[in-house]
Amino acid sequence: MKKLFLILTAIITFSSPALANHNGKSHGPIKTIVVGVDGMVCDFCARSMEKIFYQEDGVEGVIIDLDKESMTLEIDEAAAISDERIKERVYYAGYKVRDITR
Repeated sequence: MKKLFLILTAIITFSSPALANHNGKSHGPIKTIVVGVDGMVCDFCARSMEKIFYQEDGVEGVIIDLDKESMTLEIDEAAAISDERIKERVYYAGYKVRDITR
């Protein structure tokens, strides 16, 4: 019985992070926005962009592809983030928006 309890405790402990959303927000219907960003070349660049965009309401996920110098924003369908707001946030982070695809 003790062994079963320990096994169940371990399973619950190690599976709960996989079940949790990494930014603590709830998921609804999601739309994606792909942003081409000039100047992102390192992991530090990627982490700073993640921090900036996770502060925006409705942003559920930020996926950075350094090889393509692009960022994919996963946005709650009910939320709205304008192209101008995206450009502004990227600019103040020190980068330049190449293109935005919705």
